[in-house]
Amino acid sequence: MSSKGATIAHGIGANALGDPRAALAWLANFLGQRGECIPAMSIIMTVGLSRAHAAQEGDTVTGEFTLLTLFRPFSDVAVNAGRNQEGILSMDLKLSGKTVVLTGASKGIGLAALRTFAMEGARVIAAARASPALEVEVAALRKAGHDVIACPCDITRDDDVQNLIETAQRYAGRIDVLVNNAAGKLPAGDFMAISSQEWLDGWNEKLQCYIRTAQAVFPLMRDQGGGRIVNVVGAAARNPKASYMAVGVTNAGLINFTKSLADHGAPHGILVAGVAPSGVMTDRWRRLIEKRAEGEGKTPKALQAEMDATFPLGRMADPEEVGDVICFVASPRASYISGSIITVDGASTTGVFN
Repeated sequence: MSSKGATIAHGIGANALGDPRAALAWLANFLGQRGECIPAMSIIMTVGLSRAHAAQEGDTVTGEFTLLTLFRPFSDVAVNAGRNQEGILSMDLKLSGKTVVLTGASKGIGLAALRTFAMEGARVIAAARASPALEVEVAALRKAGHDVIACPCDITRDDDVQNLIETAQRYAGRIDVLVNNAAGKLPAGDFMAISSQEWLDGWNEKLQCYIRTAQAVFPLMRDQGGGRIVNVVGAAARNPKASYMAVGVTNAGLINFTKSLADHGAPHGILVAGVAPSGVMTDRWRRLIEKRAEGEGKTPKALQAEMDATFPLGRMADPEEVGDVICFVASPRASYISGSIITVDGASTTGVFN
């Protein structure tokens, strides 16, 4: 350990003698003022002491710190930490000043990702079909000092997508990240009852949407020397069900598309990866539960409890848990992740090749 690291470790230990949370405050102050490299062990030691003390006191420190980092054993780790505009101590994902085009940004996973990108200092062009709710969200983020704009876009239409990319170019001069998240309705139910037109419409509601936006942004990223494309796909790709066939097939196609595009983009410095959540507690899901509960003669709360019991962790994911992963995969901190699908399903997928 370097002398600087030893000094920090000593400071953490000395402050932890009374109340380990004093060590957290000491480290937060140190990082906020200096933003220098510290040993990974100092972070582990601090968080460990804090959690141990919290357990003794019967409370929790979850959420006080966001320490999303890849520890390099036996070496100092650049943390560059400080408090963001929301007052949360967070590791710098190096997204500050990066331009992100995010589709499906008005609700659910997209809205969660929008907020995280904004807090990380990214410049975000938030796209969705005409959405008053998105306008309100963007106005609130801008009032808080974030660089975010809304752009109405129906990604099933070529001209809308072209306008989205041109808007981002005019606004920021470049596009560093594209997050493909928007998706329309895909058919489900009896295989023989789904028409050929419904299958084709389903492709255009998701698979072709991702292809359309990727084709529009790829030349720009190639010419500027690189970029990131993150495709949000569904865990149904690896969990086939006959009644959910179109959804599974579409998402399986997106996984293949993600890997193929990653291979195509690699020589140009364009990294492409996927994030695959399973059940996520979105407003859309809650509406589905309410409708289904009514039909089954149950309360929404009771039906949701039944659903939660089918998940290994006893619950579905929160949108923020998926949004945070999207932001990490899109960031320079994930500079060697390309061609991969990051599964975010709380161990729900039955299999080992996720």
